[in-house]
Amino acid sequence: MASNLDKFLRSGVGASGRLSDYSDTLSARGDFMRLEDLNVLLTSWNNILYTSKGSVDHDPEFGVDIYRYLFEPFDSFLIDGIKGEIYSALSRYDDRATIQSIDISMISGDRKGLSISISFKLSGQTANMSTTIDQNTYLKGTQ
Repeated sequence: MASNLDKFLRSGVGASGRLSDYSDTLSARGDFMRLEDLNVLLTSWNNILYTSKGSVDHDPEFGVDIYRYLFEPFDSFLIDGIKGEIYSALSRYDDRATIQSIDISMISGDRKGLSISISFKLSGQTANMSTTIDQNTYLKGTQ
């Protein structure tokens, strides 16, 4: 019979050399949802991108202030500034993957926002992540 320690080592976060974590979303059984591999990284990176600097008490530098750029003129200087902030924050707070490229585009329509696409390598495999940050996202996060 396996000991509790053996069970923990086999099923705990990071067991078997794989990325794993738990989400605050509950499953149908009422357990926290278990995330593995790529989903762990995507959740972590989204947390970093959607957190404004200064909003985490114990780490005021955590996050990216993308919302600052929403109402600025969209030009190459703005794009370079956003890419630099994203690269710096993701490299500092979660460097489990290697960023290959970051693409930024303006959302067209009646809301101000940016579409962000990040290409990266994780465990030798190339993957992509896309997210949108707009004025509605920022306003919801500040209320």
